[in-house]
Amino acid sequence: MPGSEIRVAQGTYRPDPVIEGQFTNPNATFNLGKGVVLKGGYAGLKGTNPNERDVVEHETILSGDLNGDDDPVVRMADMIGDFHRGDNVYHVVTLSETDASSVLDGFTITGGIAVDTALPDKLGCGGAIYNDGGAATVRNCMIIGNAAEYYGGGVYNHGPGSPTFITCIMADNWAQWTGGAIYSQWSGLVTMSQCVLSNNGAQYSGGAVSGTSLAQFVISNCI
Repeated sequence: MPGSEIRVAQGTYRPDPVIEGQFTNPNATFNLGKGVVLKGGYAGLKGTNPNERDVVEHETILSGDLNGDDDPVVRMADMIGDFHRGDNVYHVVTLSETDASSVLDGFTITGGIAVDTALPDKLGCGGAIYNDGGAATVRNCMIIGNAAEYYGGGVYNHGPGSPTFITCIMADNWAQWTGGAIYSQWSGLVTMSQCVLSNNGAQYSGGAVSGTSLAQFVISNCI
């Protein structure tokens, strides 16, 4: 509910299936709500102090690999169509229902494979994060090892969405069309500060960042 702060202990978490008993439903996703602050990196019961927080030491992973069977690939492009990734979700995290008070802080987001032919529904966009109209802040997150059949292997933003990324790492993400790390469409506004984008790729254009002519990016102090 709005105003809530949820602290998540170290470990790997997978979104629950949308259909009860069906553990390979690709529509499963973590939905961040309005006014909710979700923070990872806590020691939890495995530590002497459950409230101790270190996002590196106590890595908290949001994984789209529902069966936990993803193997490393030789090429990033091989994530599309990989047999072991057939169970993976389209979008690990969805920010569409967020506002400026929503925060996602201190997570590794991986294993999202946005593969679907229904382009109007954008299922084939935004493997790690899908945002349609939301305005959340994503902070201290690693967006790594995700892919999309169309746009935004790591992140897909659709206007009027206006997400902000602060001290995030986007690496090893792949888009079959354009925008390997992040893609923004229509009137979307993406703000990025103190972020690192490394080893992302796309088949056609925008290995790291891409968007339509109406999209806006404000990028500062990034590598």
